[in-house]
Amino acid sequence: MTTRFLAVYCAVVALFSWPRPSPAQTSPEGETVRNYMGVGRIKWELPKSFDHYFAVPEFTVGPRIKCKGPNHDCQIIVTSRDITVTLEQRRAELISNVAPHLQQSEEKTVQPRSFGARPEIAYITLTDSRPKPGELRLYTTGFSINGPAVIKFEHFSNTAREIQSVLDIVQSAKTIDAHEV
Repeated sequence: MTTRFLAVYCAVVALFSWPRPSPAQTSPEGETVRNYMGVGRIKWELPKSFDHYFAVPEFTVGPRIKCKGPNHDCQIIVTSRDITVTLEQRRAELISNVAPHLQQSEEKTVQPRSFGARPEIAYITLTDSRPKPGELRLYTTGFSINGPAVIKFEHFSNTAREIQSVLDIVQSAKTIDAHEV
């Protein structure tokens, strides 16, 4: 009985003293790879200062990136690309999605913008004309076509600097071993 107890004790001690990899050892700093159904894997470059987590899919083909902080709130999602929808149609859809909110915005007209190249990000920012203390005033929404994926995002903040961090993340996303379109 004592030998058996000693063997179990040694096994337990060995398991608990086994070196565990730290999160930094499991993936390169700032890079995370996630799998998306029908799209393949996407490598995300997420700055350490970007407070985020991967959330369960919700009308998406894989995990969503959610961010929450004192100065911003965002969601980045991935959907499968429909190749029958043109870039112009996607931009028109983006404009029609924000049009109902123009009455409450300072802009009063839609001002489509773009950022980067290959893949280019199309986006629109609206500023709430009825600010309330403690609420985020800027709303930015947009998309980027990246191989067989469409990366969409929504972002609420008070400064353009916060918007830039999301644009940089979407711009740096890379499809790996993407499935054929």
